[in-house]
Amino acid sequence: MGESNGRPPRKGNARGDVERIQGITLATLHYSAIRRNSPAAGSGNLQAVLLGDAAGTLVSPQELSTPLTFEGTRTIGASLGSGVVMLFDDQVDLRLILLRIASFFRHETCGQCVPCRVGVVRQQETLQRLVNAKPLGSVTQEIAMLREIAQAMRDASICGLGQTAASALESAMQRWSLFS
Repeated sequence: MGESNGRPPRKGNARGDVERIQGITLATLHYSAIRRNSPAAGSGNLQAVLLGDAAGTLVSPQELSTPLTFEGTRTIGASLGSGVVMLFDDQVDLRLILLRIASFFRHETCGQCVPCRVGVVRQQETLQRLVNAKPLGSVTQEIAMLREIAQAMRDASICGLGQTAASALESAMQRWSLFS
């Protein structure tokens, strides 16, 4: 994974029983999981792929032709990140996945800088309200708040954790209407 333009290959992980992911497309990875009756295939109806762990990017089935290379993922506004590839079928509630990711970042923040210390808490609280269908104000206002929080964390956090804590959420909001 990651072979292109002379860069060395990068080791990667795939949830489930997938042989090799180096230099293939997301579609090949998905079909391999289905063919092998892997737990990663789920129902076989792919809903999303998370590239690069909790700080990564969620991509849609329409992006399955994307090669798993640095350049390939960059063309769709994604990143290989740590090399993790997680497949989510249509039985998974992506809102709950995003809430779990937000809870992870809330737990992992060191608290040194305010944008991250406050941002990850507000991000998780806002997502919880949206998942429970109990927004403060309107859903549109809550989504706008999530985008502002993400921007503040990305611009002003000291370390990579705060700068990427909203990556999966932002990519999901770009690709799906999860809260409307």
